Amino acid sequence: HRSPGFWKFPWLATNLCRSRLARKNRAGGYRRCGLPSLDALLLAAWLVESFVYSSIYAFNPIFIISYSFLLVLLSVQAINQVILKQSTIPLHKTAKFIICVAMVLYFIYNIFVFTLQGKGISKTNTELMSQVFGIKVYVNAFSNLLYGLAVYYLPGKLSSAHFFPKN
Repeated sequence: HRSPGFWKFPWLATNLCRSRLARKNRAGGYRRCGLPSLDALLLAAWLVESFVYSSIYAFNPIFIISYSFLLVLLSVQAINQVILKQSTIPLHKTAKFIICVAMVLYFIYNIFVFTLQGKGISKTNTELMSQVFGIKVYVNAFSNLLYGLAVYYLPGKLSSAHFFPKN
């Protein structure tokens, strides 16, 4: 059975991905630019799918595919911002770039797997789905290696300037 609190992971991941989606206010500080509504939208989608459309204990692929797609879009945007504002550090040594690439790889495969499962292929072709989930183990392991590499390349002392540079 799935825990009712499983929606927290997409919320945390979207906050990680969109950390660069901030605008300067008049005082020179940073504020989020209208994206708290994204959290409300994700929560509303999960509530509708889990309680209105289906049961909380049933497989509900719409929300899983939706937040995976959203995380891919936010990660690609963060990758674009890292590339455009690239410093002297090469991309393969930039922690944010590596984390976002790992998220894109994992969640694109997640979209593929749960789209197949949502279409009912898991019931008609169990051998295919077992092979697809077998590959997912390797995609997950590779993503975790990339996360470890990103931790290695994190700056020694972190401050808010690393995540919100003043342009």
